[in-house]
Order: sequence, then C-alpha cells, then structure tokens
Amino acid sequence: MSGTGWRRAASWLIAANFALVVFSLLGTATLRFHFPTPAMDFARLAGIVAQANILIGTSAAFLVMAAGQGGRRVLKLLALSALVGGGSEWLCIATGFPYGSYSYTPFLGVAVGGLPVTIPLAWFMVTSTSIHLARQFVSKSLGATVLAGVLVTLWDLVLDPAMTTGFAAWQWHDTGPYYGIPFTNFAGWFTVSVLIAGLFTVLSGVWRPDRSPHSLWLYVVQGGLPAGLALLHGRAPAAIIWALGTGLLCVGLYLRRPGTGGESA
Repeated sequence: MSGTGWRRAASWLIAANFALVVFSLLGTATLRFHFPTPAMDFARLAGIVAQANILIGTSAAFLVMAAGQGGRRVLKLLALSALVGGGSEWLCIATGFPYGSYSYTPFLGVAVGGLPVTIPLAWFMVTSTSIHLARQFVSKSLGATVLAGVLVTLWDLVLDPAMTTGFAAWQWHDTGPYYGIPFTNFAGWFTVSVLIAGLFTVLSGVWRPDRSPHSLWLYVVQGGLPAGLALLHGRAPAAIIWALGTGLLCVGLYLRRPGTGGESA
C-alpha cells in the first residue's frame, strides 16, 4: 500500500475512533444523569469500548507514521514504546518508581504482571503522534524531543483524572494535590516519553518532513475522550487545561502552514 493509501485508511480509522468516542461520552452522560437504560453490565461495556479505543487509535497511528516515515521506523518506535513505556509501568507497578504507587483494575482487560496488554500499544499511539506534531514545530532533534514529551504529558494531565473516576481503569495508592495524583506521575511521563523519543531519534536518524493533519486529528480525538469524561465526572479544570494546550497547538500548527506566514516543510 502506498503512503496515500495508508493515510486514507488512517482517516477512516480516526473517523471510526471519533464515532466510538461520541458513543462512549453519550453512554457516560446517560448513566451520569440517570436517563433510562436497558439492563446490562455497563462496566463491562465501557471496558470493551476503552480497549477498542486504544486498538483503533494505535492502528491509525501506525498507518500515519508508516506513510510518512516507512515501516521499519514504525516498528522501531513500536518496540521502543513497548519496552521503555510498557517496561517503565511494569517496574512502577512493582516498585512505585518512576510514577508513584498505583495499580490497574480489570477495566482494560487481559493483564500480564498487573499491566494490561493494551498499555504498551497506547504508549506507541500517543508517543508517535506527539513526535509527529513536535516535528512540525521544531526542526532540531533535541527541541522536538522535549516538545514531544510536553505533548505526551499534556495528554496525561486529562487522562489520569478521567480514568481514575467513574469506571476507573487504575487506582492511585500514593496521593497528590492534582485529583489525588502525585506530581511524580507527570514528571515520570515527561521523562519516559522524552527517553522514548530521544532513543528513537538516535536509532532512526533524520525525521522525514510530514505535515499531514492526521496526527493532530488523532491527538484531538484521543484527548477528547478523557476531556469529555472529566467534564461529566466534575473534573472540568483537567479538561480545560487539555483544551487550552490543544487549542494553542492547533493555532500554532495553523500559523506554521505554508501560505500563512509560517515555515514550510
């Protein structure tokens, strides 16, 4: 399949992902405001939808990166994300380092050593998307690596508050000032994501210029789900932080488009 074909397939996956997000938020609102519902196990349904969200988003991210960077580079980043991102969480579940003490619930399905098998895939999805977006702002590898870490951390600033309430996907045993979440968690997310992006740069060399909008679409869709959940569960400040950061990202990318006074690829 050509790069154009991969991007077309990614567009359909992102559209499907958006539909799933809308379905999830409508379902959550229905339960939250006690609208009439059929008798069923909504916790199980919510878990299935959450797992499908990760799988669809990861597939879209894989195709977007393959179209711009080639299949070998995608596999390198996938391996790094699984080993470094997933490995860091495995270590943390056992020791509390580097994020703090927490544990996953059965919400995200099959787990190995306490870590759901979908989590390493989620690391790839958010890291590859953030690297692509960062590279549209910064040409220097170091700056792009740091910015990718900022974007990953911005995503987690709304993800963690959203997924530790309602049908919680994980639970914190340490406490902190941000919805009970310790700041070590966000420091850990930034550090680990920078490490993944930095190792990828060292192993893969020059990033090929790619200004396709798919990574932005995916970033907005994937962040929109926890932002909506945060709003529905009374954690609006977390959603606002993500919305403001993502809004600045969108404006910045628009201003850097060729023909708007920004730099071309």
